[in-house]
Amino acid sequence: MELVADASVLIDLHNGELTIAAFSLPHHWVTPDVIAHQLQRPSFESLEKAGLQVIELSPGEVDLVSDLSATYKKPGRQDLFALALAKSRQMTLIAGDKDLRNAAEAEKVPVHGTLWVLDQLVNDRYLPPAVAVSSLSLIVERGARLPQPEITARLRLWQGRHGEE
Repeated sequence: MELVADASVLIDLHNGELTIAAFSLPHHWVTPDVIAHQLQRPSFESLEKAGLQVIELSPGEVDLVSDLSATYKKPGRQDLFALALAKSRQMTLIAGDKDLRNAAEAEKVPVHGTLWVLDQLVNDRYLPPAVAVSSLSLIVERGARLPQPEITARLRLWQGRHGEE
């Protein structure tokens, strides 16, 4: 599966110390160059080194960004670069921004978030449940705005699976 990451997910993965693990999943991770170059923590260079491919949008894809920004007022313009890339190349968007996720759903672009990535890491045994608990706690402590009911559910599940490690 090809995944287009927005800035918030890349920051969440970095904050949870999960970048290398996430990029080890059997997916091809990409992000638009405008998003990669705006990041300071994690740095563009560290993301590329970990396996993230940075893509420059074609002129037609940039036109799509303009069309999307006329339709969707709430996602930031830079976030719409990720949506345009996912839509034009039939990829799955990995986004944390609620407005961007809503726009993706309206555009019929498959979309998931940070918690989905964590689920993949645990379910595919790239990450023990106890490490997932620690990583999710770090992500939340460092400012991620994830839905509290989903956080609670995963923490309970993974803490219950602690003995399976």
